Amino acid sequence: MNEQEFVYSLQEESAMKDIAVSETVKKRIERNQKRVHELDMLIRKIYEDNVIGRLPDRLFQSMLTDYENEQNELNKIIETDTADMQRIIGGQNNVERFLKLVKKYENITELTPAMINEFIDKILVHEPQGKGADRTTEVEIYLNYVGQFQVPVEQHEPTEEERIAAEKEADRLRRKRESNRKYMKKIREKSKKFAEHERIAEENNSDSKLCAEQNATSKSNRQKVKGEKIA
Repeated sequence: MNEQEFVYSLQEESAMKDIAVSETVKKRIERNQKRVHELDMLIRKIYEDNVIGRLPDRLFQSMLTDYENEQNELNKIIETDTADMQRIIGGQNNVERFLKLVKKYENITELTPAMINEFIDKILVHEPQGKGADRTTEVEIYLNYVGQFQVPVEQHEPTEEERIAAEKEADRLRRKRESNRKYMKKIREKSKKFAEHERIAEENNSDSKLCAEQNATSKSNRQKVKGEKIA
């Protein structure tokens, strides 16, 4: 990545983050300001109700405390969000400050702790994920002035040799899958034939047993009849 591409990428990422954040912050400021105004109206009303005796002193004090506490919390949030909006508005200046810092050290031959401190605001190391060879640890680096910056990954344009090798590998995998499919089909057909053979053999065996039983019964009946005649 050359200097011009780096500057463009930095400015584009900073602008995209600022737009997303500013929309969220702006809506939150408007929502909280509206609620603060509503609380002003509610406080005014309970004062009036208390004065005319419609609202007892004890309940008035309890409601007033709750309303004022909520107002104070909302005003703190509004103050913080307003400061964030000012930071976003001045975001372009921060990008320019960071680029000046980059130019300041573009020809360095040795990186010192002082230089690192000028560039890096904070580093967040997350809990490791996965096990064994798949174990990874996410590390977030936040730079001064611009916050977290992801260096764009350059797309690798495959060479002719790499393209041919990839096509051969894809063809090899395709042929292997086809071979496995045919093999599994043969296995299923053999299993089906074997099951059919077993079924026929079982039926023949059952028929043989039935014939034997019928013959035995018939023979027994003949002997019984013969005995009765003799008697």
